[in-house]
Amino acid sequence: MKQKQITPEVLTRVPGDAETHAELRAALRSMRDQSIPFTGPFLTAKGLIVVATGKFVLTGNELIELMERGRLNATGIEALVGALNGHKDR
Repeated sequence: MKQKQITPEVLTRVPGDAETHAELRAALRSMRDQSIPFTGPFLTAKGLIVVATGKFVLTGNELIELMERGRLNATGIEALVGALNGHKDR
């Protein structure tokens, strides 16, 4: 799968609404502030924004949802991935 890394400046030119892009930038800033390592964001060939953190790849929408729920931290990310993989929430 070919992916293109996108910078915050390029993110504003990615299809989608400005509010979503602002929320994603805020989520990434929060991750940086918490020293949660990540790479990206990347734009997939199908136009999906994804971020790799540790051994997980999350969509921009998943990061925004975690932030809105106050769970954008290492524990929240692991719980989301566990739930997506069919494991019980921690």
